[in-house]
Amino acid sequence: MQARWLLVLAGLAAGSHGVPAIAGGSAGASGIASATIVEPIALRSIDPLQFGVIAAARSGSGSITVDPQTGASTFSGSLAPACPHNASCFARPAQFGVTGEAGRRYRIDAPQVASAVRQEGGYATLPISAIRIWVGSGSAQDPRGLLDASGNDSFRVGGTLSVPAGTQPGIYQAELAVVVSYD
Repeated sequence: MQARWLLVLAGLAAGSHGVPAIAGGSAGASGIASATIVEPIALRSIDPLQFGVIAAARSGSGSITVDPQTGASTFSGSLAPACPHNASCFARPAQFGVTGEAGRRYRIDAPQVASAVRQEGGYATLPISAIRIWVGSGSAQDPRGLLDASGNDSFRVGGTLSVPAGTQPGIYQAELAVVVSYD
């Protein structure tokens, strides 16, 4: 009888390793359940990606690239800014604001290409390529950010709009589906 009590006491001393079953007895163990609660992450568009007002000859083609880090725009081919002295028609990167749990890292997912559709009707589209993200709290090569002590951060998006010869004048728009999530 004394040996049996020692065996039971040794099993209880083992803690969460369980109690060995004695012939005709039972065994048990305990586990842990946990959860981490965080502030939800939110994204809002502050400014859209603007390629500006572009002068393009019908017979010419070219592209405009907007750098997300510097905001600089570069024209190639026969394209030029239509109003170089009017800030309201300048090209500029999109800007997004992120809010969430202070000190947490997050990831940005955005398309690498998109198509801008002529808004006045028709089926004319212009390709947008080389869509890039710049995060001030992150790295130029890594689309991740870090929320500051207040739970805020922002990032910018740029890209290249190509305008082929024969493009109809008009307003062209594309939807850029950008998603943020905690790392």
